[in-house]
This record gives sequence, C-alpha cells and structure tokens, in this order.
Amino acid sequence: MKDYILVFLVSCLVGAGYCYRDLLLPSSGCVTTKEDRDFNSLGASLLTYQKRVGHLPTTEQGLKALVERPTVPSLPKRWKAMMREVPCDRWGRAYRYIRLREGDPGRFEIWSAGKDGIDGTEDDISSLPPE
Repeated sequence: MKDYILVFLVSCLVGAGYCYRDLLLPSSGCVTTKEDRDFNSLGASLLTYQKRVGHLPTTEQGLKALVERPTVPSLPKRWKAMMREVPCDRWGRAYRYIRLREGDPGRFEIWSAGKDGIDGTEDDISSLPPE
C-alpha cells in the first residue's frame, strides 16, 4: 500500500512540475515580445478608431490620432481618445505607422526601426507577417 501512495505522490509532483514549467516558461511558439503586445494593442485601438470615425488615421495623422484629436485632414467628426499614450518600442523610440491602400488586407502597418533605429534594415520589426 505504501508503494502505491509513493507512486501517486511522485506522479503528482511530476505533473505539477510540468504545469509549473508550462506556465512560467512558455514554449518558443508562445513567447511574445513587447512589440507583439504593442502591435496587438495598437491594432485593436486602430480598428476601434476606424469603427468610430469611419476610417483609419491617415499616414500623416499617424498613431498620434489615437491620443490627440487630429489637426490635419481628414478630420474626424466623432473622435475620442483610444489610448492614454502611444507606447514606444523597447529602445524608447516611437513606432512608425502607415495606412495602406483600402483593398489591402492589412490596411495598415506598424513597425519599429529596431535596435539601430534605421528604417529598412534587418533588425526592423513589423506588424505585418513576413513575406
């Protein structure tokens, strides 16, 4: 009987260890970066803005339109702040934003110029999936 209890306890500990590991150390497929979280947050705010105003902010208005009423056309009639502040990338620089063509499925792109701060280099991080 003692053997069965010992086997049961060891099994429980091993199972608890696996659960603990999965919760605190997610697999490589589940790891998210600051940029992933920011892109999701900004993307949701942009889609809410679009539903409220009728269109996405223009490239000129940028992500700033999520926190301050735009002053360049096209001026929204039903504007409301979508965020308290626009987050910066992990290097403390502003994300870049461009509104794509209307027929484009992504409709917008948000990106970080990466560690070097220069657009168009290998370390850039984009909200769009890789081509």
